[in-house]
Amino acid sequence: MSAAANQAIIRRFLTEVWNGRDLAVADELCAPAYARDERRALAALTRAFPDLWLTVDAQVAGGETVMTSATLRGTHEGPLALSFLPRGGLAPTDARIAVRAVFVHRIIGNQIQQEGSWSIVDWLGLLLQLGAYPAPPES
Repeated sequence: MSAAANQAIIRRFLTEVWNGRDLAVADELCAPAYARDERRALAALTRAFPDLWLTVDAQVAGGETVMTSATLRGTHEGPLALSFLPRGGLAPTDARIAVRAVFVHRIIGNQIQQEGSWSIVDWLGLLLQLGAYPAPPES
């Protein structure tokens, strides 16, 4: 597939699955292991941020790889449970957040693959915005 076609797959995935919460599209566009993991991630984040919205800031593609820079925005209205947080997670704060992320997706045979796909999310920035981690002192 062309780089443009792969970008279109990822844009559809982010728009319809992440923003539209249409999990059937995840099953259509993703290999089974990746669809399962994305369902879990989306469920955890939308429990904490019911109004979670992802905006694509930039996207580049080459071969079977698509890299997307994005911003996640939402309001912390539910418990936030992430693997690196204490058991029980963070109680809702009603804080509005804007967190940057980079997603790298690998597409083979029109399906987003688990292997070769990864993400970087500014988790520290999220914790700072939620007041769960002290801000560094001003110098």
